[in-house]
Amino acid sequence: MVELLAEDGLVFVSVPENVTRDVAGNKNLASNFLQVRRCKIFLFLLIHFFLVIVLLLELIILYFVHLVCIYFIHGC
Repeated sequence: MVELLAEDGLVFVSVPENVTRDVAGNKNLASNFLQVRRCKIFLFLLIHFFLVIVLLLELIILYFVHLVCIYFIHGC
């Protein structure tokens, strides 16, 4: 049995005493409450990374278009 508590976007997890046993048959001690928070920064960084990649690809495409235009205009 695991105790769960959710408040304001946080999730608290706890395992009560004597719920599980280890390999030797010893019962567990009560665990501390673990606090889990949803990470919103990861989504922001992922979107930022995607936009930077798109910008770099656009610059590379414009560079090659420029080279092709120069090649056909000057006949190199």
